[in-house]
Amino acid sequence: MTHSANATKTITKAVPTVDADGKVVKWDVTVEYALNDYVSTFGKTVEVEASKAPADFSKAELWALVDEAHLDAVYDSQYESVKLAPAPTETKVDDFKVEDLA
Repeated sequence: MTHSANATKTITKAVPTVDADGKVVKWDVTVEYALNDYVSTFGKTVEVEASKAPADFSKAELWALVDEAHLDAVYDSQYESVKLAPAPTETKVDDFKVEDLA
């Protein structure tokens, strides 16, 4: 099962490194995955060809740079290894009659 498909995925930080012309040569991107009570944060540094300014990038381009499919696989593996067991279902029996006991 791919838990990453159900996780909330957010780019929480993207820090560009630019050349003298103001064009991006490297991105430091932080991505957060969250599902139920399990949250994992990934940092990725990616070098790019200096072709445009930071504001000319889209979120979709940043996702492509960090290789979302790879992060999905890592998150799925982590989730499976530390997945928290669901809390047992408990029901209080308020109408239990102690006088009915032998």
